[in-house]
Amino acid sequence: YLSNVRLQSATPKHTRKKNAMPVGVTVVDPKPLQSRRQQIKRDDRPTAVYEYRLDALERLGVVCKSNIPENRQDKVYFTFSSPSAASYVIRLFYKGREKPVVNMDLLLEDLLERKHNKVDILDLEYVHLSVIKLLEFLEKKFSR
Repeated sequence: YLSNVRLQSATPKHTRKKNAMPVGVTVVDPKPLQSRRQQIKRDDRPTAVYEYRLDALERLGVVCKSNIPENRQDKVYFTFSSPSAASYVIRLFYKGREKPVVNMDLLLEDLLERKHNKVDILDLEYVHLSVIKLLEFLEKKFSR
C-alpha cells in the first residue's frame, strides 16, 4: 500500500490520468453523483397521498377520540402517504395552514409491535387512533 501511494504521489500531476481511481478504490455505481442523487429523489416520492376528513376517519373507526372542538372539526383533514414499503407518514392539517399541525412517521413494525403488546390507541396529541383499524386502513390503501 505504501509503495503504491509513494508511486502515485511521485508521479507529476500533469501525467496522471484525469479520472483514474486510486488503487484499492472500486466504484460501485459508475454514474456521476448528481444523477444518483436525482434517482434517489425520484425513488423516494410517495406512491400516493390519500386525504381524509376527520369525520370520515371516525366513521371508519380509525379515529377513536378527538380533542378538536366541534366547530373546527370540519376544517381538519389527514393525509396518509407511504414513501417506502412498510413506512407511513400521517399528517394532520388544519385548512388555511400550509404546514401540518401534526406530522408522524410510522413504521409497520412499530404498529405491529403496539398491536402485539395490546396497546390499542396511538396518541397524536389532538386525536387518538385505533391501532388495529389504522393497520387495516393502511394495508388496504398501500398494499403493493
